[in-house]
Amino acid sequence: MRCSPLVNLVLLLVVAGCGKHIRGNAAPTTSVESNVLPYPGVDLSLGENLFPDEKSLSVQIADAIEGSIRDKYRAGNARRDAHTVSSKISNPLNTRYWSMVPYQLGTGPDRRAIKFSARNCSSAAEPMPNNPGHNYLRDALRTTLEQDDACMEFLVQPRTSDSMNVEDSMIEWKEAQAPFYKVATILIPRQHFDTAAQNQFCENLTFSPWHALPEHRPLGVVNRLRKVIYDRISRVRHEINSTEA
Repeated sequence: MRCSPLVNLVLLLVVAGCGKHIRGNAAPTTSVESNVLPYPGVDLSLGENLFPDEKSLSVQIADAIEGSIRDKYRAGNARRDAHTVSSKISNPLNTRYWSMVPYQLGTGPDRRAIKFSARNCSSAAEPMPNNPGHNYLRDALRTTLEQDDACMEFLVQPRTSDSMNVEDSMIEWKEAQAPFYKVATILIPRQHFDTAAQNQFCENLTFSPWHALPEHRPLGVVNRLRKVIYDRISRVRHEINSTEA
């Protein structure tokens, strides 16, 4: 039996970041006020549907993650965690990325649901290191960008059928039915990013797919839950670190 989108919400708990784990006990503090942001509505014409108790579930997940953060990190060191889910990626710039969840493109009657993808402009492969260390992807990215610019192609996949589920991110939109189209090129200039100042700047950033134009509104239950959960994670982390969100 297939799980519903809500059962698969563990996918939400991976938060992109820059730092290593620094374990310890956070300073005791009261919980950040929950559910400050208004919960997103749905666009029925794009295939969205609000699930029962979805809003309250977002608060429950946010509460659980906040408790984990406060238990795991000491004051001043609440980091954004990054976890490698594959040992087959040799360089972050040489793999392909998919949004997995859908977004809106455009406004008005011509708006539609799409998914994103990004891939390297070159098909050249880079071999895996013989004994990859814990930070080998960071090392590979640093080495590449210290030597040259990087280039990524940005693609969109328009939804072509109502059978392409907007709410369940576990259902793939087959490229044979809905091809990707290149719409832009992303140029990443040669640089030295791995400095103490830049890493600290990165740790103090806030990520949310809802930092977007109305034309690029996030769609689906995963994105709706992200709005509440990511906001809470950011505010808790910045509170512990005594920095502004």
